[in-house]
Amino acid sequence: MNSILSCLSLVTSKLNEANIKYGIGGSLLLYSYGLVSTCNDIDILFNDKDYEAVKNLFVCDIYYEKQSEHPLYKTSHMIELKINGIEIDMMFDFKIAFDEYSYVYKLLTNKRLINGVIFDFSLLEDWYLIYQLISGREEKVKLIEDYFLTSKNINFNQYHLLIDSQIPNGIRARMTSLVTIITDHNFDF
Repeated sequence: MNSILSCLSLVTSKLNEANIKYGIGGSLLLYSYGLVSTCNDIDILFNDKDYEAVKNLFVCDIYYEKQSEHPLYKTSHMIELKINGIEIDMMFDFKIAFDEYSYVYKLLTNKRLINGVIFDFSLLEDWYLIYQLISGREEKVKLIEDYFLTSKNINFNQYHLLIDSQIPNGIRARMTSLVTIITDHNFDF
């Protein structure tokens, strides 16, 4: 993990110096909450307006660049970097398609401290929804649910916005059930 965190420090220090807003997500976000003990890569999300600036900032490190061709992901741009053997996936204007809708990620962050360094992370509530929209991520969904249930540490404003967004009814029901258990209240969404 030390090599991933060192790489993350290098990347985010460049982003901070250039005043580019970012949100770290994926397994590294789960790591910051103590939900997983390792991660294999770094996922960073950006607003689309910062694509050219980020691309220019890391032009020497770009390993792969493209628009997403996967039918699930409608992300406008993706850049993959490889720095010191660590893979960094940068996603701009992150979107996930499902049914006839698309979930559009809104870049909201909170600062979290890891090994004495402060980083801007995506919100755990957002990734709770994202992991439900991506098949094969049930283990991560369950980790986040368990965290919310035991800690009761949840951003209710963001959580309610997600429930009110256009998401599949089954996911909405699961999210509503979880918040009802946490608060001991019934909510009508």
